[in-house]
Amino acid sequence: MLKILHIEDDIEIAELLVLFFDTRLNILHHTKLDQIEQCIKEQDIDLILMDLNLSAIDGLELCKIFRKDFTQPILVTTDRDDIESKIAAFEAGINDFISKPFDPRELEIRINLLCGNSLDKEKIDFDEKARSLRINNRPITLTLAEFEIFTILYTNKGSTISRYDIANALDDQHHGDTSMDTLNVLVGRLRKKIDKYSSSNSFIKTARGIGYYFEE
Repeated sequence: MLKILHIEDDIEIAELLVLFFDTRLNILHHTKLDQIEQCIKEQDIDLILMDLNLSAIDGLELCKIFRKDFTQPILVTTDRDDIESKIAAFEAGINDFISKPFDPRELEIRINLLCGNSLDKEKIDFDEKARSLRINNRPITLTLAEFEIFTILYTNKGSTISRYDIANALDDQHHGDTSMDTLNVLVGRLRKKIDKYSSSNSFIKTARGIGYYFEE
């Protein structure tokens, strides 16, 4: 799931976006400069969504500060519609803007496009021999067991694989004894890692009482 830093003085707008995006986007809302800087430093932010008309600091100046280190997209919301303001915003380092009032559905499309996410199909680059996996151009670091589970499910897309078959495959590879509880934990961790950069729901689905299957 994409992680968005939202900088907006209007609390109502901020809360509405959190409710609208729900589980599709992880929205982190901050207004104070120290909190914003800490968030960028500590969180893996995929995009900054900010209003240009902030009360504490000029939005354009804030964009210039971000661009000293932040390389991910910056999308601004603004009620300024004159060409001079738009040019100044692009020169400050923004990637795109959307005029207020805006439809959150259009905002979601712009966010996905800026972050390289297809709205129709996710981009999965999988190389079993190289033990490499990228979701929407983002590298995913997996443990050996997590990679084995992903390989089993991905190479059998659409087919439900029982928990016992997956556990037995792990046992054959690692000469261990994988319990069902351990398998459930491994699948949960795998889901969290690969869904972080997905713009849709989870790739790994649960077939209740049976096992798991992979669905793009």
